[in-house]
Amino acid sequence: MAIREAEQQRQGGDEVFRVEAHGIDPIPDEERHGSAKDLFWLWFGSNLTFTYVINGALAVAFGLSFWQATAVVVIGGLSFFVISAAGLSGIRTGTATLVISRAAFGTRGNWPAGALNWVVSIGYTVVNTVVGTLALEAFFAELGWSGGDPARALALLTTLALTFAVALWGHATVQFAERRLAYVLAAGFAALLILVLPGADTTAPATGPGAAGWSLAFVVMLAGPFSYLPMPADYTRYLPASTSLRSITWSGALGGFVSSVALGVAGVAAATRTDMTDAVAGAEKLLPGWFQPVFLALVLLGSVTNSIITLYSSSLNLQVLGIPWSRSRTLLISAVVTAAGSLWALFLADFTESLLSFLSLLIIVFAPWGGVFLADMLLRRCRYDAEALHAGAAAPYWYRAGYHPAGMTALLAGMAFAALTCDSELWTGPLVAPLGGADLTLLGSAVSALTYWALAPRAPSGPPAEPPVLSVPPQEFTLMTRTTPADLVLVNARIHTVDPRLPRAQALAVRDGRIAWLGTDAEAERWTGPDTEIIDAGGRLVLPGFIDAHNHVRLGSDDACVQLAGVRTLTGIHERIRAWHAAHPGADWIEAEAFDYSAIPGGRMPRAEDLDPATGDTPAFVLSYDVHTAWLNTAALRRLDIGKGRTSLPFGEAETDPATGEPTGFIKDFAVKGLSRDGHRALRALGVPWASPDRQYGRLAQSLDDAITYGITTVVEPQNSLDDLALYERARAEGRLRSRIVAALFHPRVHHRRRPRPTSPPPPAASTTTG
Repeated sequence: MAIREAEQQRQGGDEVFRVEAHGIDPIPDEERHGSAKDLFWLWFGSNLTFTYVINGALAVAFGLSFWQATAVVVIGGLSFFVISAAGLSGIRTGTATLVISRAAFGTRGNWPAGALNWVVSIGYTVVNTVVGTLALEAFFAELGWSGGDPARALALLTTLALTFAVALWGHATVQFAERRLAYVLAAGFAALLILVLPGADTTAPATGPGAAGWSLAFVVMLAGPFSYLPMPADYTRYLPASTSLRSITWSGALGGFVSSVALGVAGVAAATRTDMTDAVAGAEKLLPGWFQPVFLALVLLGSVTNSIITLYSSSLNLQVLGIPWSRSRTLLISAVVTAAGSLWALFLADFTESLLSFLSLLIIVFAPWGGVFLADMLLRRCRYDAEALHAGAAAPYWYRAGYHPAGMTALLAGMAFAALTCDSELWTGPLVAPLGGADLTLLGSAVSALTYWALAPRAPSGPPAEPPVLSVPPQEFTLMTRTTPADLVLVNARIHTVDPRLPRAQALAVRDGRIAWLGTDAEAERWTGPDTEIIDAGGRLVLPGFIDAHNHVRLGSDDACVQLAGVRTLTGIHERIRAWHAAHPGADWIEAEAFDYSAIPGGRMPRAEDLDPATGDTPAFVLSYDVHTAWLNTAALRRLDIGKGRTSLPFGEAETDPATGEPTGFIKDFAVKGLSRDGHRALRALGVPWASPDRQYGRLAQSLDDAITYGITTVVEPQNSLDDLALYERARAEGRLRSRIVAALFHPRVHHRRRPRPTSPPPPAASTTTG
């Protein structure tokens, strides 16, 4: 099963146990993989950490009863529905959360929160590392080795290695490891619940928590999920663009909800049975001796699973801050800082309590930050210009000097409210006492969200119910009303309409092969019916088709010819022709295309004798890259009956040697005469395969396929004869004519004798004239 899972995740640069190639750069569609189910294991495994046991115990310590504390734990777990839904932004853009937040704050305005988030990530990783190290050191003691500093050093090295190796390998390995560790942790913590829950005092009354107790309980339980807000897209950016919001929301939310609520309830139960001031020591008192080593292993592995995703996201964070390194190299910065902080805390001075107090204070920043980010995502319906997120000053998300006024104002408003109502060890806001001791820090997110909602400019909501719309071609306009459902509806797109009345749209409807409507995704439902094909563009750019005003689609590349494009020497031409001839020894003709004049030495035009060494007695017909000239060998001159007295040909003019008058093998004016109806007919009559109808059609069909591939929906072919119209009819019948063709008829000028135009008035009637 593990091997099969690793194979499923082996896509592009995202492979289990190999260093991930991507960082914050958008993940290409062809490298997207996985499913929403992967998010269940990611959030389930990473939240199987002893921290939630501590949080549940704190809720009881704040004066709540068993059932009140359990209710707070459940509400805290429900917040994972918001966290998981925010991952839709990663699916839409293929990049990390702290890149996407540039849309809300501006490219420069996003930087301060990004820097603080990196500090928070590393701070919590240090705390987790210290906790895991101490648990592993105690585990060694349970096994009979109390080795002092050497034991602690080994425990630290082991904890760091488990964390950094997985995070360094990257996304696929993170998901793989979280799932495997989740199996172990789930079994262990299930046993812990069985041992702790039966003795819980569910009837003990609350001890008068008041506003302070209730608010602090909510802050503690919601702080964990809130800390994930800067990272959900980090783990959804590899999912296919077709992955739905519902699937990722339910999968990720259930994972985080089940683990956080189960362990939170365990903490609540433990706190009703014993003193949980020291949560680890208190929990140990409730467990049988045989379970002690298992308990310590759970604390260690829980710390590792949480540190893995935090550390991984920190490497992307540094790229967002402008570190011009790969993700794996930026992770080394985080690793060094984490290792140094852990060494200091474990061997020099234990500053973890002070660090936790500082990190908890930063909720003053991140609660409002989350409010703005989520409000922006809702306002734009999670539609982003993925390319513009990475484009800097040239992009729409630059706003004013790199700052989004609405986003920055809303952030500051939320931070001001949070600071005024915060109750922590390092800071108590002036409004805490008037509020009865209530800590309303988390409501800073609501303040910032509402402020952003009020200030942020709205995207164009689209035209009225029955709008005039852009038809195709662009210069024509029509009114199409919604009388019957459309044949096709395109949604979730970034449509540039080239219509000044509605420059951009999110959705369009097509009826009878024409665009019938443009507008927003919300309005698109009016145009759908049971038989309507609906295409989700996945946030991709949609443009009107390109019109190529001069393209010889009849002269596409011919697979039956020797390809000389890029060959810059006569020797190279010989090598290509010899190789083709060796592979086609029975060919009646050697035909080649796209020779470059610069390949002929001395700057002269090519001659038959230049071709003869490579072609021998097989006639050769070689076209230049611009198809204005042809190049024949001696055998071809004989086959086509081109000689000293016959140089004006139906398909061109044969160049002659000034000294001898003999044709040189170089044919001029092929673009005019050779591509005409008479020229093609003459070549066909002379047996040149290149001019046969099937070969002509093959070149046209290849060109038409290339045109539609590159978004060219209309082509003007300026040089057609009446014979060529049959080729287009064949393409239409075979389904190859998917671009509009303007086929201009071309007739070479016919030279004949005309009476010269008089240059002076005619003589009088009585004059004698000669006629």
